[in-house]
Amino acid sequence: MAAASTHYPWYKKEDTDAFFALFQNNIANFVIIAITMLGMGFPLHCLWSGTARCCGSGNGG
Repeated sequence: MAAASTHYPWYKKEDTDAFFALFQNNIANFVIIAITMLGMGFPLHCLWSGTARCCGSGNGG
């Protein structure tokens, strides 16, 4: 007796909803982390520069 195969669609409307929900969630998390870091005294250039070395992690802080 052969097992019935399951068909999964490539795309559903909920995929787009989930994409935008995750996008908004990530933006909200970034804003919360940025505000928290600024409140703790991190310099602004450490948040936006994209490099870790400006925040005292070793190479020429």
